[in-house]
Amino acid sequence: MLDGNVYRVLARYFGIDTPTDTTAGKNCYTQLAGEVLHREQPGEYNQAIMDFGAVVCQTPAACLTKAARWPPAARLSRKGSQTWCR
Repeated sequence: MLDGNVYRVLARYFGIDTPTDTTAGKNCYTQLAGEVLHREQPGEYNQAIMDFGAVVCQTPAACLTKAARWPPAARLSRKGSQTWCR
């Protein structure tokens, strides 16, 4: 189960518009969250994503602009972002 702030970060960073309250959306975001998860420090990473979504990623522009300077964002490769949840 993903936090709403995690959905926000993933949707805005990857440009996904699939609704989070659908089966397809839940499957997509869960798969993507697993792909970008920091394997050595998953708890800290998850908390950082939740905090980032709650505090910084309130608008799409803020999310994209500030993600580039946010250390955990290095794990969020946008490669192939056009294929997520489509």
